[in-house]
Amino acid sequence: MAKLSRLSQLPLTSKEEDAYAAQVEEILEYVEQLSKVDTSGVEPTFSPIDLKNVTRPDEPQAGLSQEEALKDAREVKNGLFVVKTISSKSS
Repeated sequence: MAKLSRLSQLPLTSKEEDAYAAQVEEILEYVEQLSKVDTSGVEPTFSPIDLKNVTRPDEPQAGLSQEEALKDAREVKNGLFVVKTISSKSS
């Protein structure tokens, strides 16, 4: 949990790390149970509802100007967002 906390830049107390670790463990145990279910006779579905034409045409639309996009940024350099590095070559 400490590594996930660091990578997501979400500071957690040790108590929170313990609580989230327990929750993740429960989720993984449930996923393991689900993976044991025999679904050989079940046809794959992507949605329980029959959906048609759920996508819109890909048409150009006006976007944000650079100034609008950067106005709430914590840090800007040469017209770009500046962010902390979250990975390293040693990972």
